[in-house]
Amino acid sequence: MTDEKPPGVNVLEEAYTRWRDMPPVSLKMHRQDLYLLVMALQTTTRFPGTTPKMAKHMEAIGRQIQEAIVDDPELYSMTESGWHPEHDVDPEEAEDPVSIFSGMAGAGHQLGIAMQIPAVTLLLADAVDRHPLLEDAVHDQEVAEAWAQAEPETRSALLLSLAWGSREHGVYPGYLPDGADDAGYATAEELHRYAREFSGSSEEFHGVRFPAMPLPGPAGAYASSLGFDREEDGLDVSLRAALLLLAPARKKATE
Repeated sequence: MTDEKPPGVNVLEEAYTRWRDMPPVSLKMHRQDLYLLVMALQTTTRFPGTTPKMAKHMEAIGRQIQEAIVDDPELYSMTESGWHPEHDVDPEEAEDPVSIFSGMAGAGHQLGIAMQIPAVTLLLADAVDRHPLLEDAVHDQEVAEAWAQAEPETRSALLLSLAWGSREHGVYPGYLPDGADDAGYATAEELHRYAREFSGSSEEFHGVRFPAMPLPGPAGAYASSLGFDREEDGLDVSLRAALLLLAPARKKATE
């Protein structure tokens, strides 16, 4: 009787063998995304199934990123503590990280804005996955409150990013009831048009200091005007636009 390997093990073994003699890969990523990777690696080293050898390797990877991007002494100290279990707290006593980043975002801290963006994005993605029509998602209380409570910089940056992402998918008309005349759809189409007609790179579209204000170009100005509109009608329109821009990618991912 032979011991069968768990599913996927052979595939991984073949990949590691294949990669051994291949050159390194160069990635170009936003610093806030790299910082998320550092935090993810720190969390994974604590998982019960992570062997000491694998945890050590993950820490080495994370520290390379930390040394490359962390440029503030206070942030470095906070990041460094994440590698040391003695600084861990009981989950019941821990603060909600989304609340921490929201507080930082409210104070205008760029890291807070950068961390609030993926938190809101995940909430919107979940709303699209759960609700078959735009109206259902827009009237989801948790979604509407999160969008209204997000910082204007977060809404603006997220609209700009969703516009860029829509270049391949367009805006999803099937997310609207038949014959609906939706202001959010016109707004989403306008953002999509800016991105589709832009001839430069993603970094040029977003700006090298993204998500810092001001966002560049006509698309950045338009996204900012929407994001900084705190009136109820304005929040409704910008939320609808965000969901319509996000929906095609989500629908494709779940097909």
